[in-house]
Amino acid sequence: MRRLLGRAATWARDYLDATRGQARAFVRRTTPFDVPAPSGGVTVVLLPGVWEPWRYLEPLARRLAARGLGVRAVPALGWNLAPFVDAVPLVRAAIDDLHGDVVLVAHSKGGLTGKQVVVDWARDAIAGTTPAGARLVGLVAIATPFEGTTRARLVPWWRSLTELRDGSPALVALAAETAANASIVELVPAWDPHVPAHAPLVGSEVVRLRAAGHFSSLESRETLDEVLAAIDRLRAR
Repeated sequence: MRRLLGRAATWARDYLDATRGQARAFVRRTTPFDVPAPSGGVTVVLLPGVWEPWRYLEPLARRLAARGLGVRAVPALGWNLAPFVDAVPLVRAAIDDLHGDVVLVAHSKGGLTGKQVVVDWARDAIAGTTPAGARLVGLVAIATPFEGTTRARLVPWWRSLTELRDGSPALVALAAETAANASIVELVPAWDPHVPAHAPLVGSEVVRLRAAGHFSSLESRETLDEVLAAIDRLRAR
């Protein structure tokens, strides 16, 4: 009973935090983040989830910039309603003019786009067509449904969630790209009411958070610390 009440409280807090974040993203009119990395530093490119404009991740962006990282948003993603593969060219356009190490930091659906970017980047590197200045070292994915989520089947009329259903053709195709998994760190909330537990990507690094909630976990100091640590590990590889 105590566990059930605890999860109910987490669910309620998750929706409260999601609503607050959406309101902030809708109301604020701040200039999109484009903070240059210091010499020899790393640039984080932020990839929000579905129905999340870049400002949804603005608190995380500010905390990362305060730690001395370069941070770039991708405002062209809008509310991230298009299929995740359609967002890849927009993300690549945000990366191609950067210099030095680049790490993608994504929330939820943004991690699917992030993995596809990593896959395409590796292929371009083999072909010798990646930009000379940037080095994409990996992806930190927070609460990303790499195997989809059964929750998406509960709202079949919302086209934005169709590809997020477990077993969707888009996710099956992405799952087949296993070589990219070694460049991915998954941050998994202790309990996620929107993305039920699933097997980690084969070959990825998985960090189990103490923080719970699909949205609430973004507010956690623990998540910030784990993102920073994951960036350091990806660069060291």
